[in-house]
Amino acid sequence: MALCCCLAAIPLGNGNPPATSDGLYHLLRSAELANQLRAGVAYPRWAPDFYLGYGYPIFLFTPLLPYYLVVAVHALGLPLLSAMNVVEAAALVASGLFAYVWLRRYVGPAAAMVG
Repeated sequence: MALCCCLAAIPLGNGNPPATSDGLYHLLRSAELANQLRAGVAYPRWAPDFYLGYGYPIFLFTPLLPYYLVVAVHALGLPLLSAMNVVEAAALVASGLFAYVWLRRYVGPAAAMVG
């Protein structure tokens, strides 16, 4: 199961943002959160650099944990885009492992592997 998720994470290793409709938005939100943390705002609600400098309350409407994880990996020395790809790949692998563990409780190990 985790092997299938690892195969799904291979495109994240090419150094490009994910080819999704909102991949660049997540990268921009991660960059904005990193800027806010550097400015001393631990739990930002307002993104002052969005919408041509007018700002937007994006952090009131989106969960911050994925962006905190990206910023934490970025703080270890990776570029922001690579940090986002690492967090997304880790989330893919973790989703496969947790799906197996959850399914194993209800249908057994062999069927959980298929699931």
